[in-house]
Amino acid sequence: IMARRCASKLRRRTDRYPLTVNHSHSDARIALLTASTVPNGVATAIYAVQTAEAGTAYMSVARSNHGNEKRVVIIVDAGRFRAAWRAATGPAWRGALHRWFGTWRRSFNVRRQWLAHLPVEAWRTDYKMRESARHFAQGQANPVPMTRVGLAGEKPEDGIAFGDGTTRLLWLLVNGAQAFPVECRASEAEALQKLAGYQDTYGLTVQELLGDMSWSAWLEQQRSTQRA
Repeated sequence: IMARRCASKLRRRTDRYPLTVNHSHSDARIALLTASTVPNGVATAIYAVQTAEAGTAYMSVARSNHGNEKRVVIIVDAGRFRAAWRAATGPAWRGALHRWFGTWRRSFNVRRQWLAHLPVEAWRTDYKMRESARHFAQGQANPVPMTRVGLAGEKPEDGIAFGDGTTRLLWLLVNGAQAFPVECRASEAEALQKLAGYQDTYGLTVQELLGDMSWSAWLEQQRSTQRA
């Protein structure tokens, strides 16, 4: 009975989300594959992100021990996101400095600010890009954790700032992803959705995506499915 209830809750949560979101380009889409995968005992939602140059990329968000109702996944538009990122980083000459003094870039704490103003071709040679490519190459078996973002200031007009995962996002942009999921705080989700969210999508908390299913409950669900 418990397994059936858990499975029913997960289906309802998954049904609330637009599993396939069509974009302005017919070959660009993003899909929530599953909200019931439990690798290594941790409930995880996996997203499939279509890219123009590297096929399907897989990204994930995992449930933590607490605070899942304060974590939100939103789908952002690549173009709108990049514009909001640039808005938060100041003048474009920072990008020029990043290119001119490329050998110093690892020692600068403002690397993310400079990166925003560089062209896509310059991102391809970023020193962390190979590492991100290697992670994405592992596919659905080992999806890449989502980039965490937030507001750069008190007002949405201040733009977007990164928590972590900058190079993962660069890899998606370099390879032509038109939209992709990011994680943010619930207190900033509405503003970020208006600032960079993709049309006809909305955010879901990690709690809504993954619920309270325990490892033992998931195992029982799998056993019940196999018996059926």
